[in-house]
Amino acid sequence: MKTQVKFFIVCLFLSIAGINLKSQENYAVNVSKTVSEGEKLIITYDIVETSGAKSFSVILLVTSDGRQIKISSAYGDIGTQIGPGKEKAIVWYFKDEFEGDINSVKVDVFAYKENEPQAVFQITSTGNNGYAPSEVVFSNKSTFANEFRWDFGDPSSGAGNVSFEKDPKHTYQKGGIYSISLVARNTQLNLENTYYQSIEIKTYDPVVADFIIEGNNQMPKSKVSFINKSVNADKYSWNFGDPGSGKNNRSDKEHATHKYKSEGVYQAQLIVRNNFSGLSDTIVREVTVGQVATARAAFIYTMSTEAAPATVVFKNTSENADRYEWNFGDPGSGNKNRSEERDPAHIFSMPGSYKVELSAWSGSNKKADKYSETITVAELPKPPEAKFSIQNNNVLGPATVIFQNSSVNAEEYLWDFGDPESGDENSSNKENPVHTYRQQGNYTVSLTVSAGGFSVKSTATDVVVIRGSSQPSESPVEKTTETKPEEPLEEPPVKPAEVPAKETVIAPPEAGFELVLNSDFVPVKADFKNISKNADIYKWDFGDLDSDRNESSDFSPSHSYTAPGKYIVTLEAINSKTGKVNKTSKEILLKSSYSTFVRSDEIKGDYMGAYSLAESSGNEYIAALKSKGSGSSVIKIDSRGKIMDQKKLDGDIYAITGLENKNDLMMSGIDESGKLLVQSINSGLKTGNRVLFELNKKYSVDYAFPMLAFSKTNEVGVVANTLNDRYPIDILFQKTDNSGRIITLTDRTFKYVGTKLATDLVPIMDGGFALTGYYQENDKLPKMMLFGKIDRKGHGEMHVIRSNTNVIGCNIKESYQGGYAVLRAKESEENRDNFEISFILIDAGGGPTDCATLLPCLIKKEEIVKYKPVM
Repeated sequence: MKTQVKFFIVCLFLSIAGINLKSQENYAVNVSKTVSEGEKLIITYDIVETSGAKSFSVILLVTSDGRQIKISSAYGDIGTQIGPGKEKAIVWYFKDEFEGDINSVKVDVFAYKENEPQAVFQITSTGNNGYAPSEVVFSNKSTFANEFRWDFGDPSSGAGNVSFEKDPKHTYQKGGIYSISLVARNTQLNLENTYYQSIEIKTYDPVVADFIIEGNNQMPKSKVSFINKSVNADKYSWNFGDPGSGKNNRSDKEHATHKYKSEGVYQAQLIVRNNFSGLSDTIVREVTVGQVATARAAFIYTMSTEAAPATVVFKNTSENADRYEWNFGDPGSGNKNRSEERDPAHIFSMPGSYKVELSAWSGSNKKADKYSETITVAELPKPPEAKFSIQNNNVLGPATVIFQNSSVNAEEYLWDFGDPESGDENSSNKENPVHTYRQQGNYTVSLTVSAGGFSVKSTATDVVVIRGSSQPSESPVEKTTETKPEEPLEEPPVKPAEVPAKETVIAPPEAGFELVLNSDFVPVKADFKNISKNADIYKWDFGDLDSDRNESSDFSPSHSYTAPGKYIVTLEAINSKTGKVNKTSKEILLKSSYSTFVRSDEIKGDYMGAYSLAESSGNEYIAALKSKGSGSSVIKIDSRGKIMDQKKLDGDIYAITGLENKNDLMMSGIDESGKLLVQSINSGLKTGNRVLFELNKKYSVDYAFPMLAFSKTNEVGVVANTLNDRYPIDILFQKTDNSGRIITLTDRTFKYVGTKLATDLVPIMDGGFALTGYYQENDKLPKMMLFGKIDRKGHGEMHVIRSNTNVIGCNIKESYQGGYAVLRAKESEENRDNFEISFILIDAGGGPTDCATLLPCLIKKEEIVKYKPVM
């Protein structure tokens, strides 16, 4: 650091040197002095490089006849943060500070290692005996540091995963091994050091309450036995739901019996607890006395893998049943195709669809209740196979060659263009690359492909031919020469000298286009007139990243812009014979003329509000309105907010979405009998026939009403929340085509135990759907934000982001980076009557990221269930 050093700084360093002179090594060598211009003393020196030292503190000591000379005007390589190396220099302007013979002074330079930061910490304590949730206390033992950054290795904790405190605390909600890092920094030296340590947080085995009833569905005064099947419990509390039996109504035994004296249906409850972990669980089952209850068959299942052979474990969730019979729909498995176990498992050895049926009986009732589900077992994935073609081979060089990849079952690509002289450009991992060959010749191109789960790779090769200026067009196939009998030699006739043919020169491509817009306001259709020269392949990019039709290879295409903004349109013109490319771009600025409000006094009737809005053709919109009584209406609105038409509908319409043709739309809602419906409607408000989902279910129609979305594969996804079905609230998903015809799904979409509620549904790029909402395992635990993905086959996977307070996902959008943006409402820890609104990004796999932004607003608890926030 080249800086002026004042007198008091020099004194300070000298005092330090006086204390540590014997304990520190001086790394300054080759000290010399030179007088310059009669007023400057130039001191030069070297600092020896040594391991572990990046900077030094340099002290200058000048004496005359044993007396120290006080220096206030020294400049150059003196002070702190001086790096090692040669030819260091200090300039001292001595005229004002020394009057004697400057050549007689003695000069000493001291260079000492600066104290670099050293990060280290200890784990002082772990709460809850090291079991999750566990609060861990850290003690910072770092030296020579004044700034700290902790990473607790717990990304699921969101922003709490990072701390800048010196001695922080962190609570690990889940068990696992966590890698903790501490970065200790010395801001004066601009140096830092990192220390790592791992910690294991243990997880209590879950406590699960369960029991079966022996002797159910009997006459009064018969003994009913309760067989405890609970897991990981050591304390039991029974309540037989029979308060008239006095103290006999309760028991703390592991297994219990009870006599019911009167007819009726009793709620028998078992609460179990683990004294070590403190965890507990509760289950309630019905006991029927004096009447035969009807069995209700039901089950859920888990697959070890989706491909054959697959082991499927079944969990029996039947009610009022004491005898079971399973048919796995797999006759090829012989006598293993049937089972009378309560919770069996079955191995499906071959791919296919299997209808699994459970029959359940209750007591002496001879009629069984049956329940079935179809299980689909996929084929094993196939290995990758490399294939490609060359679009413009056998061309005049230099040329850019285009490769078209046609590989199957491949995920990663490695190209070798056989052109080592091109350096790093000789290889590529793009799916469809291009490569420029600058010299004539034959080049062997290889493509190697691979896929996850396969150790075997596949390689394909082909030859690129680049011709020279006078080389005839030839194929790189080996030639054969036909041998003829010898003939007498003849003198060849003398021919006049031939004039060489003039070589054809192909002009390079020139990209160019003209833009035709009939308006500067969106939505608008842009027509592009191609005026390119010397090209036969075209690649357009309309700069509209929100559109799934952002690119085109047409000669003169059109594109529709729906949002205001600045767009950069790019055209690449390519000559396939030479492989040469030329590019040009133009900017489009589009404006918005939309109105913010619609005059509600123009709407006929008395309505609660608008539930959904969808864009139609001709810069118009269709909105669904819910009546305060029964029924709904749809209205057509122009871009200025004027109501152009209105139509009253029977039933309650809650959602409306546009289809591929903007003249066509689809609605969803509930009909007069309470059934879920979809119905088509066009831009002229003409409706099609209703399609009803013939399911005997009750649906939520308040905060989370039925929703629908139009997918990238021209299908409509419909989501509704059922009430008091399997669980208090559950998610129902179904698909239709763009006419409303129901597409049969082979399986139930979400097979997860607990309350699930969907608040928003959106299409995603892979042709499926994504949704958000909340999940609640039981009413004693908080609601957790839910993220779900549904593939094109209707199979669903669900992820939850855990929290100590209630969190609801309200609105979801797919981002361009492969993840998802979710607007969430989180119950405030300071005031449980309020919800905080925040924006969070989650990755493509459903896990949380470090990106979360708290918005400056609070919503009351009673309002959050009435008015869903959207973004």
